[in-house]
Amino acid sequence: MKKFYSLLAIAALSTSVNAQTTVESTITGFSGGVVSTTNSPADNNLTYIASSGSGTANAPAFFAASGTVPAHLRLYSVRATGEGNTFTITPALGFVITSVSFTSLTDTPNVTYKVADGSIQTAARTGSTYTLTNTAETPGILTFTNAHTGGSNNLQLRIPSITVTYKVAETMAVVDASKAKVNLVKNTVVSNELIFGSSAKVSVYSIAGQLVKTAEVSENSRVDVSALPKGTYVVTGFVNGQAVSQKIIKK
Repeated sequence: MKKFYSLLAIAALSTSVNAQTTVESTITGFSGGVVSTTNSPADNNLTYIASSGSGTANAPAFFAASGTVPAHLRLYSVRATGEGNTFTITPALGFVITSVSFTSLTDTPNVTYKVADGSIQTAARTGSTYTLTNTAETPGILTFTNAHTGGSNNLQLRIPSITVTYKVAETMAVVDASKAKVNLVKNTVVSNELIFGSSAKVSVYSIAGQLVKTAEVSENSRVDVSALPKGTYVVTGFVNGQAVSQKIIKK
């Protein structure tokens, strides 16, 4: 898999995380017969799964490279209903997918998609290249579907790679504890342990956006971070239904 990064710096200032910087990650980590996997090497901010749509006869499948045809994932259609195979991309907590693009080999069926529980949209297509945009920057999973209907043949999406662009979500950029009415991390300058002021499922990200630690914490509990290199990190979590992120400095 080849992974590309634009300038990524989750610029965690004293009260905010810069939500404007984006990351571009290209998924080509499909492997023989496996349709539920993660990037290899991993982009820990993205997970994905290919699955059969309602009533589809063929499950998604991987085809190895053959001659001039590259290795690719095939998503099949069900022309009677338009409910073909789906591909779902889930960003880590605190990130939002802004766009997805891919090129299909051979067939170019209709593709629909939605973000979270939003409305179904039709992907833009130029030639054999599809573009799915999340212009509202709605947080949540993005799912696209081979939505081909009609005709006398089912059409396939034959996808050698999928490029995902994402960034820090605006809704997770708030770290003002007084506004959020929570104190997620008590000691924001640490040597060996994080001390938590609230119960939450938390994730710790490096300044480069890589997930480095996860934990289930309770009030006054401690998490060992002695193995982490010195530097700036962002801790994210949900506290009483409130999305919170907070900068810490590891000495």
